[in-house]
Amino acid sequence: MLFNSLAFLFLFLPVVTILTYLIPAKSRNGLLAFASLLFMLFACGTNFRSLQGIIAGFLSVDFWLLMGTVLVNYVLGLVIFYQKKRTGKRLFLILSILLDAAPLVIYKVMGSVPLGLSFYTFQVISYQTDIYKGKTRAEKSLVRFYVYMAMFPRLLQGPMIRYGDIRPSLMKRPVTPRRLFVGLQEIILGLGLKVILAGQIGRLWSNIQTIGVDSISTPLAWMGAVAYSLQLYFDFAGYSRMAIGMGRMLGLDLPENFNYPYISKTMGEFWRRWHMTLGTWFKDYIYIPLGGNRKGSGRTIFNMLVVWLFTGFWHGFGWNFILWGLLTFSFIILERFVIGKALDKIPILGHLYMMLLIPLMWMIFANTELSVLLKYLGRMFGSAPRKVLENDYIKYGQTYGIWLLVGILFATPGPKKIYEWLRKLHPLIIVPILLAIFWVSVYWMMQGQSDPFMYFHF
Repeated sequence: MLFNSLAFLFLFLPVVTILTYLIPAKSRNGLLAFASLLFMLFACGTNFRSLQGIIAGFLSVDFWLLMGTVLVNYVLGLVIFYQKKRTGKRLFLILSILLDAAPLVIYKVMGSVPLGLSFYTFQVISYQTDIYKGKTRAEKSLVRFYVYMAMFPRLLQGPMIRYGDIRPSLMKRPVTPRRLFVGLQEIILGLGLKVILAGQIGRLWSNIQTIGVDSISTPLAWMGAVAYSLQLYFDFAGYSRMAIGMGRMLGLDLPENFNYPYISKTMGEFWRRWHMTLGTWFKDYIYIPLGGNRKGSGRTIFNMLVVWLFTGFWHGFGWNFILWGLLTFSFIILERFVIGKALDKIPILGHLYMMLLIPLMWMIFANTELSVLLKYLGRMFGSAPRKVLENDYIKYGQTYGIWLLVGILFATPGPKKIYEWLRKLHPLIIVPILLAIFWVSVYWMMQGQSDPFMYFHF
């Protein structure tokens, strides 16, 4: 059961929401913990129609890895917090990091990562580290700790949350009609990004994969790279928007995760706008502890190299993710010490630079085989294909060109500014817009035109 499923939108989420608004405030965390437990079981493929299906779900590795992580870290968090000596705190912090990181490393190397592992592992490491540094208290309630770790809105794809930031919401869980409306609005907008934009634009990329890299022209190769870039953005940003909306509706304030990264002028700016909670995590828990930029240029470069190697590994153990991390690091260093000032002074130059760079970098993400990647990049820069359908880019441009243009437009703040302007004129003006987005999304979901979220693979 995923966010973009009819069962979730018309049964699971409405029931949880209605009960949240009906029951006493003190019971809301218990309800959310139970709902999140059920959500995880559904996500693990549990079939509640048969005893065998129920047992299979409860015995899944994904389920017990999450449960084990929650229980172990609940205890270790209290141990770290109540240790009086600094050496004792440090010893148990190291133990918790090793226990949490080991499964992630093992499964990344194996190439098959359990549901949500990449996200909740980093989240719990931040929790233990903040307790060690005295930035937050250990959570005494196992129910609240489970909600922090495994709440269904952000379990599978984030955003990553620091315990100190979410603790006030966990203690009060305020729910109001305004929060309900704002949350529903965010959910519908996120669903539209996923089903309408990512779903339709992604079909061009799927068609190109079916055709094969040996049979596409240079213009079609570029169209495919742009399509994949937009699909990845709207897919992940759509999930994050839906998660934030669910949190708001259920009395939890989750952090923003995207800020129009495709309008960036540099690679450094791009990564301050893309998956912001992950970038902040690496900054605060790896880059700054290593010394940040406080120990000279050489050490700064080394620290950034470590961060980007870790970032590549977080996405996967394949050579393409490591290469992607190294290239990202190289461009950021180039900007920092050589071309950054020029890109800032001449914005159009920076935008053109990123318009070229973004699709090329995402192609490293998309093509996991080196031979296929080299062929695809060759197509993008004009190498002659063996067999190519004449004017293939015209054929696919007629079908998907309008979607690419719409996607490029919605990757900018323009549509949101218009939407906010309409909302300020009168709140009811946006209701027909939201209803249209919702029912078009539902229609396409019923037609089977909505795929699983892409970041589940990471």
